[in-house]
Amino acid sequence: MKKYYALVLCLLLAAFTSNTNAKPTLVKQTYQEADGDNHVVTAEELFNLGKNYDFGINGYSQDLEQAVYFYQRAADLGSSDAMNNLGFCYQNGQGLPQDTELAMFWYQKSADLGNTMAMRNLGICFYKGNSVPQDYDKAAYWFQQAAQLGDAEAMNNLGVSYLNGYGLPKDLEKAVNLFQQAADLGDDEAMTNIGNCYYYGQGFPLDYEQAVYWFRKAVDLSNTTAMDGLAYCYEYGYGVPKDAKQTESWCMKAVELGNVSAMTHLGTLYYEGTVLQQDPELAVFWTQKAANLGDATAMSNIGFYYLEGNIVPQNFELALVWFQKAANLGNAEAINSLGFCYYNGLGVQKDEQMAKALWTKASELGNARAKDNLKLFE
Repeated sequence: MKKYYALVLCLLLAAFTSNTNAKPTLVKQTYQEADGDNHVVTAEELFNLGKNYDFGINGYSQDLEQAVYFYQRAADLGSSDAMNNLGFCYQNGQGLPQDTELAMFWYQKSADLGNTMAMRNLGICFYKGNSVPQDYDKAAYWFQQAAQLGDAEAMNNLGVSYLNGYGLPKDLEKAVNLFQQAADLGDDEAMTNIGNCYYYGQGFPLDYEQAVYWFRKAVDLSNTTAMDGLAYCYEYGYGVPKDAKQTESWCMKAVELGNVSAMTHLGTLYYEGTVLQQDPELAVFWTQKAANLGDATAMSNIGFYYLEGNIVPQNFELALVWFQKAANLGNAEAINSLGFCYYNGLGVQKDEQMAKALWTKASELGNARAKDNLKLFE
């Protein structure tokens, strides 16, 4: 089974969360005076009230509807931060019905006022195809706009665009330069990406010790992908001595903090039984959990379990279902496996031409097994 370790793109939509300096009693007083005749409330005060209700900070209980109310008032007075947060609320249906058109409207309006967080959010929407059709060109444009204004997370995201050639010509040198700039500004995702670049020899010479160094820097900032990166390093003895206990420890730390890729990794460790003691039940548990949370590699692995029939009852139909789910997310290994099912008529009617088409697609995505399988048609 394929080991999978992805480069990090900072794709969590961002809402402005930094704490206001106002003391809780002062903020409450502002709220009481906001509707009075003797006080002209400012956009900043309204925005801060919105944050207080949004995140339940500064002595306030969380109340998303109140948060939206104050974000709207602040936005009406020209607060770009409130516009961005209002867009976030509309996109996620927080405190009001979900409305993707209004989400994009408020992100755009905030970005037009120079708000880098809104620019980054627009980039993320276009990159992921959230609320709008996927468009890597527009994603790269907005990441670039925010990066030029000093936004570290946008620098990281722009670096990923250059690394993969999404919306921009592939350029490893520009990618690692952007990762370095973002890391210098304290961005933990960029630190993790630098570690990955050293780990895979992309943009930097292969250097496992440097990979470990950057993973540790990111781990110090609680980055769970970097924790899983360290687990891989200890698993294979890359930059550190092989250590099964450290492998399990770092993998489990990432899992406990919700890292889905680490769940897939842990499932693979229990399946293979070369580093950790083989445990089919735990292998299925963690792989299934990651698959249910949307991890394409885990979906492909679950499909393999059903195809193989060693740790779960063999079921070609279920294997096909999971391969298809992963293939829909662009997983090359799953696309190759689908081809295998069609070629052999496993769970589906035998169709060699469909197998060839799937193997061609997987081969174009770099899958070596698919390239070998295509030799059957030579």
